[in-house]
Amino acid sequence: MRKRRAVIFDDDVDVLTVYEELFLSRGYEVLTFSVPVICPIHAQNTSTGLNPCADVMITDYSMPQMNGLDLLEAQNRHGCKLTSKNKAVISGFVHQEIKDRVRELGYAFFDKPMDPEKLEVWITECENRVDLSQPLAAPRKEERQFFSRDIPCVVSLGDKIMNVLAINSSRSGLCLKLTMPLLREQTVRVDTDLSMASPVAAAVRWVNKLADGSYLAGLNFC
Repeated sequence: MRKRRAVIFDDDVDVLTVYEELFLSRGYEVLTFSVPVICPIHAQNTSTGLNPCADVMITDYSMPQMNGLDLLEAQNRHGCKLTSKNKAVISGFVHQEIKDRVRELGYAFFDKPMDPEKLEVWITECENRVDLSQPLAAPRKEERQFFSRDIPCVVSLGDKIMNVLAINSSRSGLCLKLTMPLLREQTVRVDTDLSMASPVAAAVRWVNKLADGSYLAGLNFC
């Protein structure tokens, strides 16, 4: 049986430490991030693409560049497999309509300062929804820039031209959203306004079909 895993986002390092110690005391593997635009984990091939990245996820609401609710909703748009019931937003102060919106979307909401007993009860509820026989997606070897908006790109495959969207990037690759699939191990050329030499050659490493009929493809720069 594997360890449970928690992913925590908060731009306050002291708060991250408190949450980390809590989950470590319960036997978790803990991944903490102070920058909300980082997508810390993503499937690397079609066999792991159906697996969630974690068992529990907590995010602060007020963070630079992207608030916690926008982060969770962006993850869902891009195929996050972790149930909304096991995700929570925490904030020192937000208007009631934001709290209501968080709960309407299926996430838990907790006020700061956190009531440890309430958090522990919720974590136990999350654990009851977790199947430890189901593997988790492997953590990234590189950090990914998770964009606040999708970036238009052009992919060339021989004479074929496709307009696609880049949803995140790293030093060595891109994750693209497409309306039709690419084939694994194909070599394509990508032209984008991201800060890299364009067009650039890239190899397709994995392709996943999403519920809406679109596709995600992971590319490594050649």
